[in-house]
Amino acid sequence: MTNQTEQSTDQLKSQIEQELINSGKYQQFFQNLQIQLINSGWQENFQNLVSEHLLKQQQQGSGNDELKSMKVLGELTGKGLAMVPDDVKVGLLKDLKGFLDDIVVDE
Repeated sequence: MTNQTEQSTDQLKSQIEQELINSGKYQQFFQNLQIQLINSGWQENFQNLVSEHLLKQQQQGSGNDELKSMKVLGELTGKGLAMVPDDVKVGLLKDLKGFLDDIVVDE
Protein backbone atom coordinates (compact mmCIF):
# COMPACT_ATOMS: atom_id res chain seq x y z
CA MET A 1 0.00 0.00 0.00
CA THR A 2 2.83 2.40 0.83
CA ASN A 3 4.49 1.74 -2.52
CA GLN A 4 1.20 2.46 -4.30
CA THR A 5 0.77 5.69 -2.32
CA GLU A 6 4.32 6.74 -3.22
CA GLN A 7 3.62 6.02 -6.90
CA SER A 8 0.39 8.06 -6.75
CA THR A 9 2.22 10.92 -5.06
CA ASP A 10 5.04 10.81 -7.61
CA GLN A 11 2.54 10.72 -10.47
CA LEU A 12 0.60 13.70 -9.06
CA LYS A 13 3.84 15.63 -8.53
CA SER A 14 4.85 14.91 -12.12
CA GLN A 15 1.46 16.06 -13.44
CA ILE A 16 1.65 19.30 -11.43
CA GLU A 17 5.20 19.97 -12.63
CA GLN A 18 4.15 19.38 -16.24
CA GLU A 19 1.16 21.71 -15.88
CA LEU A 20 3.40 24.39 -14.32
CA ILE A 21 5.79 24.14 -17.26
CA ASN A 22 3.09 23.99 -19.95
CA SER A 23 1.23 26.98 -18.54
CA GLY A 24 4.37 29.11 -18.22
CA LYS A 25 3.74 29.49 -14.49
CA TYR A 26 6.93 27.62 -13.57
CA GLN A 27 9.05 30.26 -15.26
CA GLN A 28 6.94 33.04 -13.74
CA PHE A 29 7.22 31.60 -10.22
CA PHE A 30 10.96 31.05 -10.68
CA GLN A 31 11.56 34.63 -11.83
CA ASN A 32 9.43 36.07 -9.01
CA LEU A 33 11.31 33.95 -6.48
CA GLN A 34 14.68 35.12 -7.83
CA ILE A 35 13.60 38.76 -7.52
CA GLN A 36 12.29 38.27 -3.99
CA LEU A 37 15.47 36.50 -2.89
CA ILE A 38 17.61 39.30 -4.31
CA ASN A 39 15.43 42.05 -2.81
CA SER A 40 15.40 40.37 0.61
CA GLY A 41 19.19 40.15 0.68
CA TRP A 42 19.08 36.35 0.81
CA GLN A 43 21.18 35.86 -2.32
CA GLU A 44 23.99 38.09 -1.06
CA ASN A 45 23.88 36.49 2.40
CA PHE A 46 24.03 32.99 0.95
CA GLN A 47 26.88 33.92 -1.40
CA ASN A 48 28.79 35.27 1.60
CA LEU A 49 28.12 32.08 3.55
CA VAL A 50 29.38 29.94 0.66
CA SER A 51 32.45 32.14 0.16
CA GLU A 52 33.35 31.96 3.84
CA HIS A 53 32.91 28.21 3.87
CA LEU A 54 35.02 27.77 0.72
CA LEU A 55 37.73 29.98 2.18
CA LYS A 56 37.85 27.81 5.30
CA GLN A 57 38.05 24.69 3.11
CA GLN A 58 40.86 26.25 1.08
CA GLN A 59 42.80 27.13 4.23
CA GLN A 60 42.49 23.55 5.47
CA GLY A 61 44.31 22.07 2.51
CA SER A 62 44.41 21.43 -1.18
CA GLY A 63 42.39 19.06 -3.26
CA ASN A 64 39.87 18.94 -6.02
CA ASP A 65 38.13 22.35 -5.98
CA GLU A 66 35.11 21.03 -7.89
CA LEU A 67 34.56 18.27 -5.33
CA LYS A 68 34.99 20.77 -2.51
CA SER A 69 32.43 23.08 -4.07
CA MET A 70 29.93 20.24 -4.44
CA LYS A 71 30.53 19.22 -0.83
CA VAL A 72 30.07 22.79 0.38
CA LEU A 73 26.78 23.15 -1.50
CA GLY A 74 25.59 19.89 0.01
CA GLU A 75 26.57 21.03 3.47
CA LEU A 76 25.00 24.48 3.11
CA THR A 77 21.75 23.64 1.32
CA GLY A 78 19.84 23.23 4.58
CA LYS A 79 21.25 26.46 5.98
CA GLY A 80 20.39 28.27 2.77
CA LEU A 81 16.80 27.06 2.85
CA ALA A 82 16.50 28.09 6.50
CA MET A 83 17.76 31.58 5.59
CA VAL A 84 14.91 32.19 3.12
CA PRO A 85 12.65 34.81 4.73
CA ASP A 86 9.28 33.50 5.89
CA ASP A 87 7.37 36.08 3.83
CA VAL A 88 9.06 34.79 0.67
CA LYS A 89 8.14 31.19 1.53
CA VAL A 90 4.55 32.15 2.38
CA GLY A 91 4.20 34.18 -0.82
CA LEU A 92 5.41 31.32 -3.00
CA LEU A 93 3.14 28.82 -1.26
CA LYS A 94 0.20 31.21 -1.69
CA ASP A 95 0.96 31.55 -5.41
CA LEU A 96 1.26 27.76 -5.81
CA LYS A 97 -1.99 27.21 -3.94
CA GLY A 98 -3.72 29.71 -6.22
CA PHE A 99 -2.34 27.90 -9.26
CA LEU A 100 -3.51 24.53 -7.94
CA ASP A 101 -6.94 25.93 -7.07
CA ASP A 102 -7.27 27.14 -10.66
CA ILE A 103 -6.39 23.79 -12.26
CA VAL A 104 -8.16 21.38 -9.92
CA VAL A 105 -11.50 20.29 -11.28
CA ASP A 106 -14.16 19.53 -8.70
CA GLU A 107 -15.78 16.20 -9.29
